[in-house]
Amino acid sequence: MMNYKARSRLLLSLLCMLWLCACAPKQASENNRQSTESTQISYEEDDFYLDFDQESVNEINLDQKQGEVTITNAGTYILHGSLQGSLSIDVGEQDTVRLVLKEASITSSSGSAIRCDNGKKLIISLYQDTKNQLIDAVDPADSEADATILVQNDLTVNGSGSLSIQANIQNAIKAKDTLKLMDGNYQIQTVGNGIIGKDTLYIHEGSYQIDASGDAIKSNYDKDNEKGDIFIENGSFELKAAQDGIQSARNLTIYNGNFQITAGGGSTNAVKTNDNFQHGGFSQREQTDSEEETISTKGVKATGTLIIKDGVFTLNTCDDSLHANGDITLTNGSFTIASGDDGIHADETLTIDNGSINITESYEGLEGADVIINGGDIQVVSDDDGINAAGGSDQASAAEPFPDQFRQGGDYTVQIHGGIVLVYARGDGLDSNGTIEMDGGSVVVFGPSDGGNGALDYEESFKINGGILIAAGNSQMAQAPSSDSSQNAIMFNISQQEAHTLFYLCDASGNPIIAAAPNRTYDNIVISTPKLTLQKEYQLYIGGSGTENDAGYMDSGFSGGTLFTTITLTDTITQSGQGGMNMPGNREKGNGRGDMPPGEMFPGERKEFDSPVDQSREEAQM
Repeated sequence: MMNYKARSRLLLSLLCMLWLCACAPKQASENNRQSTESTQISYEEDDFYLDFDQESVNEINLDQKQGEVTITNAGTYILHGSLQGSLSIDVGEQDTVRLVLKEASITSSSGSAIRCDNGKKLIISLYQDTKNQLIDAVDPADSEADATILVQNDLTVNGSGSLSIQANIQNAIKAKDTLKLMDGNYQIQTVGNGIIGKDTLYIHEGSYQIDASGDAIKSNYDKDNEKGDIFIENGSFELKAAQDGIQSARNLTIYNGNFQITAGGGSTNAVKTNDNFQHGGFSQREQTDSEEETISTKGVKATGTLIIKDGVFTLNTCDDSLHANGDITLTNGSFTIASGDDGIHADETLTIDNGSINITESYEGLEGADVIINGGDIQVVSDDDGINAAGGSDQASAAEPFPDQFRQGGDYTVQIHGGIVLVYARGDGLDSNGTIEMDGGSVVVFGPSDGGNGALDYEESFKINGGILIAAGNSQMAQAPSSDSSQNAIMFNISQQEAHTLFYLCDASGNPIIAAAPNRTYDNIVISTPKLTLQKEYQLYIGGSGTENDAGYMDSGFSGGTLFTTITLTDTITQSGQGGMNMPGNREKGNGRGDMPPGEMFPGERKEFDSPVDQSREEAQM
């Protein structure tokens, strides 16, 4: 039997639990109402769709109304029918009004379709299996009427029905405090922006089809450093924006969802010179009398930090596809990216923990002050650098008149701790203005074939302490890992080989170690694997056949070819043949290509850097 003290402790524990539950913020606990990920997202009970007693609500038959309809009392209102006019809400500062749209249509001839200037909160519920429509019109007498749904305070939209919005003034949905989109199916056509939440924007789930002449989804708070965040938990997004797809005035966090985003007309809309992109963050330009104004055409953009923890993303953007003025952290998720500038760009640290990233087109693939890869399956096709720490080639030139700006000085680094990295680069493959560190995963770099770039380019050191590294390109500016590495490496300088010519390495007994078939011409090969041992002899063969794995190389199943050379590893970094610039600090930095801008050096070479897993891209780029 439980003694008195034990019973007392149990009773006290139960009382504490009850007290904590009673004191906790009131939140819905059923029908997936609890926030699944972030403690920063807080929902109230009435944010979720609630059933209502038909007798306790007010019914408004819009067919019987004309002009402006005004609601002056708090409560729940069911709207159905069609109104040639507008709906205005003018209630007390602490009042909440709920509108249930049940086959409702409002077409305004002047100003917003729904406008709420007073009150604590407006809730719009989309009744199940109903289609609702809102259309606004320009009001010359009211410059503040800049949205189809315009709310001066908090706005929540919930329910599983549909809402079609034609925004002719400027914006479709705009709340000047907190905007929460909990559910629903949205079809939005707008001459300006699609969805704007000023203080904070929460999207819980739902389906969003937005065609915007401005930004598709945004927050725009510019007076308080603690406001302007966007949180997206789930949903389906088909966004076509002349400017940014999703833009946050502060931090942007995405936990899940399916995103198809086209921004600025897509990557093919980037300005080109001599068959090269003009990049650096600005693509569409309008000339004024005083200065040149710039328009941002990015896919997903945060003024602060960008965090993505899951989801499926298909991004086709004129400017950067993912961009943050602070850090970017990607965990899981699937990304297919075609960019007219950077595939993924962070002004500060870019961290990739896991996931699948396929950058099919870019000026530079992954770029940040620091780039840290802990895992994931990454493939990059780039016109310039594949992976770039601190903007190695971001100097003003004919092909990049608006370079990305990084802070001066600093200990920049590319770190690779795991994952699969496959780079097809016309510029440098891995480029760091500081150091490169690698202790796990695999990295395969094919390109460049021109003499002004190198498959590996670092300013201070490249320490390889683990993993598999293959880099093939031009020998003129080639570098191998630095001598302070703990894993051995070989650099081969050979006669020039045609694109797709296989090379492979065997030990002295002919046992296969590793092979690859670069997709561009090459005369320099760098190999590092845990299988390389000091004082052992190795053979390099050129030619033959085999099938590469998903990481871009072969570790078995290759044969044929001709023995090119035999080498004995005598040091941590052993070099065969003349060429390369293996000593750190010897590379001429500048714009990463000597003294010549990329648009003037090697015209007509674009087709060679096409990924062998995406041969269809060759014709599109010629």
